[in-house]
Amino acid sequence: MSQPPAAVAASHLLPPPGAAPTTAALPVESATVVAPDPTLVSPAKATPPPAPAKAAPAASSAAPALSHEIQLIDAARQAIEAGDPTSAIAALDRYQRECPTGVLALEAQVLRIEAIARSGDPAGAAQLARRFLEGHPDSPYEARVRKHLPGEP
Repeated sequence: MSQPPAAVAASHLLPPPGAAPTTAALPVESATVVAPDPTLVSPAKATPPPAPAKAAPAASSAAPALSHEIQLIDAARQAIEAGDPTSAIAALDRYQRECPTGVLALEAQVLRIEAIARSGDPAGAAQLARRFLEGHPDSPYEARVRKHLPGEP
C-alpha cells in the first residue's frame, strides 16, 4: 500500500528524524502552496475618477452684467448724495427692470428706502424699511435700514 499524498509531500519537505538541520533551500517544485481563502480577502474598491473641474462662468458675460449693476447702483448713490432723490429713484427703477435678480439687489432696496426718505416721504420709507427687515432680519444693512423707522436713532 502506498502512502497518502500528504505524507509523500511531507517526506520531500521534512528531513528524516535525527538529521542535522540544513540551510539549503528547498526546491520550488516540492513546496506546497496554499491558496488564501477567497472569502477572507476583500476586493479592492475602485475609486471613481475625480470629477472634471467645472468651467468658470465666462468672464465676458458675467463681468459686463455686474459692471452694469454697479453703474446703476453708483448712479443712484451719487444722486442721493447730491440731494436728487428723484434721479436716484429713476436709477433704482431702471436697476429693478434690468437686473431683477442682481447681485446688488439688497443694496438697491436700501438705497430706495434712503431716496424715498430724502424725497420727503418718511412714512413710505418706514413702510419699505419694515418690509425689508421682515424679509432680511439678519441683513448687514439692518442698522442702516432701522434709521428710517419711527423712534429709531
